[in-house]
Amino acid sequence: MKTIYLNVPTKDRKEKDIQYTINKMKDVLTAMFDGEELNFLDNHLPESEYNYMKHDFNEAYGPIRNEDLMYIGYGIQKLAGVDSIAVLSNTGIYSKECVVAETAARVYGIKILVLNDFDSEIYMPDVHEANMKKRKFGHAANKSVIYTDTDEYGEINY
Repeated sequence: MKTIYLNVPTKDRKEKDIQYTINKMKDVLTAMFDGEELNFLDNHLPESEYNYMKHDFNEAYGPIRNEDLMYIGYGIQKLAGVDSIAVLSNTGIYSKECVVAETAARVYGIKILVLNDFDSEIYMPDVHEANMKKRKFGHAANKSVIYTDTDEYGEINY
C-alpha cells in the first residue's frame, strides 16, 4: 500500500473548500494509481483538534508566538510516514505551509507528485480568485500530473 500526503492550502479557506480540494486530489490520484491500494494523509486540522493542540502547546511550552509555525509542524510530522507527497502546481504562490512541506519532502528524498491545480478537476476558485488580486502568475502546463522524480512511468525530473 502506498501512503500519499496531500499538501493542501488551508489558511483563510472554508472547511467545505478544503474538503472539496482534498476529495478532488484523492480522485485524481486514485485514477492515476489505478488498482493500487492507497492511503491518504493530509495537512488539514479540524478546528476542534487545532484548539486542543494549541492548549497542549501552551501547557508544554508557554504562549504561542506564531500559530502558523505550530500548524506547519503538525503537517511536517505526517511526512515521516509517507511514500510520496502530492502538491498542487501553484500552491507555492499562495501557501507558506505548502512550500515548507514540499521543501522538506525534497530535502528528505520523498517522491513529489505535482498536480495541476488549474485542471478542471482540482481547480480551487476560492484560492485562485483571492490570489489573482494579490499578484499575477501564469498557468501551469496543461497536464493533470507532472512527476518530479524519475519513476516507473519513465518521467524525468524537471
